[in-house]
Amino acid sequence: MKISLIRLASQQRDTLHERGAAKLITTLNKRARIGYLASGIALVLGIFLQVYLAMSAVTIQYGSWSAHRILGHALGAPVVLMVLFAFLGRLDRKAVRLTLVTLVLYGLQTALMATAPRFGLQGLAALHGVVGLALYTLAHTLVIDAFRQVRGREVAV
Repeated sequence: MKISLIRLASQQRDTLHERGAAKLITTLNKRARIGYLASGIALVLGIFLQVYLAMSAVTIQYGSWSAHRILGHALGAPVVLMVLFAFLGRLDRKAVRLTLVTLVLYGLQTALMATAPRFGLQGLAALHGVVGLALYTLAHTLVIDAFRQVRGREVAV
């Protein structure tokens, strides 16, 4: 009788410990998903600002390309954070894959402008705008889906 009471107390303690750990993981997941959403919003707004800076440099000669270049390099931070938060938030596989595609597109975007003009491949450098459009579209879609996940609705990525 005494041994069964000790086992029961031990099992209850283990159950409480597991619940506490599960609650901690759930809290971490929720915070990571909020971080993912915030990083995604920063990326979308940053890309929007990138287009403005590029168009102002081209059309009205108001801006310079250096601001566009600096912001472009800074946008790597939200992309990397999105990848990190996607894993910490335990997003579904499709969302994680699309977030990794975002990282690849960002790398391609940076590589296009770093290498193509140096080798006289202006046609290839022209893809910079096309990849930027794809990156914006994908990031916007991921933000909408992340917003639904944070609010607790089903997501159809």
